[in-house]
Amino acid sequence: MTRARVVAVLGDLMLDVFEHGTASRLSPEAPVVVLLNPKTTTVLGGAANTAANARSLGAEVRLGGFAGLDAHGDTLVSLIDDGGMVSSVARLPEIPTTVKRRFLAGTHQIMRLDVEAQELSDDAADRIVAAFGDVADADSVVLSDYAKGAVSASVAQTVIASARVHGRPVVVDSKRLDPSCFRGCAIIAPNHHEAAAMTRTTDPVRAAEIISEATESAVLVTLGAQGMLIHDDSGFERIPSHAIEVSDVTGAGDTVTAALAVALAEGATAREAARWANHAAAVAVAHAGTYAVPRSALRPISESEVGAAM
Repeated sequence: MTRARVVAVLGDLMLDVFEHGTASRLSPEAPVVVLLNPKTTTVLGGAANTAANARSLGAEVRLGGFAGLDAHGDTLVSLIDDGGMVSSVARLPEIPTTVKRRFLAGTHQIMRLDVEAQELSDDAADRIVAAFGDVADADSVVLSDYAKGAVSASVAQTVIASARVHGRPVVVDSKRLDPSCFRGCAIIAPNHHEAAAMTRTTDPVRAAEIISEATESAVLVTLGAQGMLIHDDSGFERIPSHAIEVSDVTGAGDTVTAALAVALAEGATAREAARWANHAAAVAVAHAGTYAVPRSALRPISESEVGAAM
């Protein structure tokens, strides 16, 4: 039996908390809706959702990042353990665990409350890298950068340098405006808006070229209903969307990143990985909320359709 591949994920860990209630009246105290008897659901978010997707897609997962030395941090680590992943999380007493709490009446979001660190010290970054450790045990590596501090430029370069020494491909998902610190990764996968912000052009073809020049890597730009565009050494390929029903796009980018990492860990080319990730994204957006796509919902990597060359 072929062994499961190992994906090491380092990034901004979050707790996604959903408060589902009903709203039928306004508060007499202020012009705001009263949310009645909310029920709380807590799931892994951010880089932890990427890791959960890699796990559900069949990989063994080691997850790094940071959490506060608080109750939310305890919950986050417990959910990582419950998800069958190995925790390499640095617990930092000086900062809070990142939490995104959404208040919903039916399907309508009333408000989102965020708790997060404003800035991490160089010492905190060193502790994150130390807790994450070497990537020699991994078949691929993910840097999931939500701009919450876990993936500084120095952290990114340290991890990429280690991965290159061991011949491990690195997949990057980042909100950073300057992607040059990810030079040497295997593939970077911004969405259209992120790519435009990085390059100051709304043309995804030109954006992909600019990002590729900065990172010396393949680039996958996700285009929502228009599918995806991949640029690598062989040029461009347009991959049409396979989404039939779109319920919620929350976390779809995490699914794409995870699928890329799993496919590359199993020996796929960048284009094969992109096509498979496209199918995974179509499954993810058909489900409400943060959703980890199961391997059983996808066809084999080698059977993903070829897109249109450009």
